[in-house]
Amino acid sequence: MDLYSCRRCEARFVSLGAERRARCPECDGWLARVWMPEVPSAEPGSYPDGPDTYASLDEFIRADPARLTSREVDFGVLWRERSSASRSYRAAWIEETGELYVVQAGPPGEGGGHVEVLGTTDRAGVEAALQGWQDQCRREGSLAWIRSRAHRLPRRRSLRRAAALGATLIALGAPAAVHQPDRPPGGSPPTASSTVGGDSG
Repeated sequence: MDLYSCRRCEARFVSLGAERRARCPECDGWLARVWMPEVPSAEPGSYPDGPDTYASLDEFIRADPARLTSREVDFGVLWRERSSASRSYRAAWIEETGELYVVQAGPPGEGGGHVEVLGTTDRAGVEAALQGWQDQCRREGSLAWIRSRAHRLPRRRSLRRAAALGATLIALGAPAAVHQPDRPPGGSPPTASSTVGGDSG
């Protein structure tokens, strides 16, 4: 998966294919590939596998590219397991999809890099459920606290809304391209990172 930026119109594009794209499908300007860091992928069997888990952030984003272009609200980077205090997790909520997720740090052989979606709700719901998280994060066993709170998340009424910051998905090799809404005039393009984040909540 690659992220591109048009040198002429500054539109952003996500490519899921192996083929490199040269021209912007909107204005035919030249595309520049945006650098993105390589992310670790957890080894099979090193983490509990399930319908809401992914081996890496790359796999997580490939399943839904809106996760890459959305704003995020960060909920701390040192959530810890009780059984292994050395294992830590970052937690964040994705505005576009409404997902609260955690990603494990550390060696791939110990589950490092894997992502787990804890629940789905709107911003008000997640902020209410995780009220006081700053006092819990960093404590041994704090991962159990955020999991418990995630079970209380109110269901989000609508799964999607118009994106405030968007990118067009170039589905190379697919029958047709899928388009997300353009960013509003004067809006800033999203920053390229392993997760796209912006809001510290």
